[in-house]
Amino acid sequence: MTLLDEIKSGESRTLEFKQELPQDARKWVKTIVAFANGAGGKFVIGVNDKREFVGIPKSIDLFELKDSIADRISTNVERKIIIFVLSVFHLDFSSFVKYIAIVIL
Repeated sequence: MTLLDEIKSGESRTLEFKQELPQDARKWVKTIVAFANGAGGKFVIGVNDKREFVGIPKSIDLFELKDSIADRISTNVERKIIIFVLSVFHLDFSSFVKYIAIVIL
């Protein structure tokens, strides 16, 4: 199943959506840790609870955001968690949207 298929299916115990990344890292790092303690998961930024691709604002630099995410996780979590922070682009007939998926193993 592709990430797009998973998003279309909705949130689950291994998939969480956020329209935007909360400034308070504790609000989302808990989800990352829960995924790491369980079967792993995907934390997707730029998708709302209605499964709509709202994207990341164009004014935000994806590379800086990805670095910030990795830094916040390593700063707030004592044990090592294997993560992949991916830039993902969704293209349909009406728009081109960028979003980020954090894959936790």
